[in-house]
Amino acid sequence: MKKTMLLVIVLALNMPINAQDLCGTQSISPPEWFFDEDSIQMGTQSIEASSYTLGIFIHIARNSSGVTQGINENDVLVAISSQLNMAFNNSSIQFQLTGYDYIDNDEYYTDVSSDAKFNALVNTNRQSNAINIYVLGTSTTTYGVAGAAASIPSTALWIHGNYHSTSVLSHEMGHCLGLPYTSWNC
Repeated sequence: MKKTMLLVIVLALNMPINAQDLCGTQSISPPEWFFDEDSIQMGTQSIEASSYTLGIFIHIARNSSGVTQGINENDVLVAISSQLNMAFNNSSIQFQLTGYDYIDNDEYYTDVSSDAKFNALVNTNRQSNAINIYVLGTSTTTYGVAGAAASIPSTALWIHGNYHSTSVLSHEMGHCLGLPYTSWNC
């Protein structure tokens, strides 16, 4: 239990996020212990450092003809892997790309502005052995946000193409890993 609490605290402290306003993840109330300083007891025990490697699978949305606008697949793959590994470096969590695919679907490529479309998208080609990252086109209409996790915690998130290499990605990944807030100042 203390290892889990420390992991949550380390993750929250090490994410430089200014993305809360761009987040579409449904808010939940954190557990009571989250705000109880006595239950945290940082520095009183030596906790063995462990390293965790989590698989990520990237799904790139394209139109039905297989065209993406403003997104280069190699740039996306490198940016996502390096952005996540850099953001979570101090928390002993690393991400490894397990694969990628394309979703050639005009509906997902142009408009993910409803809960029904969002839910359908994050269940398309979903891989059970990885956290699924769905990258939308740069011109895709969303419901006014840059990204969202399917839930807290989750194994799926989507990110608008304009934000695939920004802190919004790390922010949404924090939600996938169970953090209701991914920054102390949110």
